[in-house]
Amino acid sequence: MLYKFLLLLISFLMIISCSESDVSTTELAPISTPIPASTPIPASTPIPVSTTLPDIKQVPTVEPIVEVKEEPKVY
Repeated sequence: MLYKFLLLLISFLMIISCSESDVSTTELAPISTPIPASTPIPASTPIPVSTTLPDIKQVPTVEPIVEVKEEPKVY
C-alpha cells in the first residue's frame, strides 16, 4: 500500500513540475539560413605502389625467470 502511495506522489510531483516549466523551452528555434559548405578538403596523396615498407625486425622475447621452491614435507 505504501509503494502505491509513493508512486502516486512521485507521479503527481512530476506532473506539477512539468506543467510549471517554461513554454519557451518547448518552442522551436526560428529557422536560420544554412551555413554554406566549405570547400572540400583534397584527399591526401596515395602512397605509390613502388614504395617498399621498411623491414620490421622481430623483437627478441625475454623468458620470465620462474623459481620453484619445494616446501618441506611434513609427515
